[in-house]
Amino acid sequence: MGIVRQLRSVFGRRCGEEGPGASAVRPPRIGEPSVPIEGVDPTGRPVSIATGEGRVVLVFLTSSCTPCQPLWTGSPPQGAVLVTPSPTTESRRRVEHLARPGQVVVMSSEAWHAYDVHRAPWLVVSDSGTVVSDAPAPSDWGPIGA
Repeated sequence: MGIVRQLRSVFGRRCGEEGPGASAVRPPRIGEPSVPIEGVDPTGRPVSIATGEGRVVLVFLTSSCTPCQPLWTGSPPQGAVLVTPSPTTESRRRVEHLARPGQVVVMSSEAWHAYDVHRAPWLVVSDSGTVVSDAPAPSDWGPIGA
């Protein structure tokens, strides 16, 4: 088995793929406290997202994920926060190019770890500090914005 196949079998790093014990097997975080998010925007400025009050829609995307592309190009609902991995693994320039003007984007691998996200696109909704949705994201913004 080639090294790339071995790595994929261990890590499942291709978009939409899951590695052993990844997100489809893990229990959803519904009912658990939501975690505030800290990272940077695509220009490198610090960003913090509080998740303790009101409804917060977190959409975990990558710039190279094919199923993520309609979410990058569509019109997200107001208040949606796009969360990508940190600039150490995700291109800030590419994310800046993909993000719509005015769209809140946080580049934070720590958020991916805190919410135990293993694939993209993934959707987490927090309401008043509690996770109320934790599942693969729909293929477009329609169901998210409803």
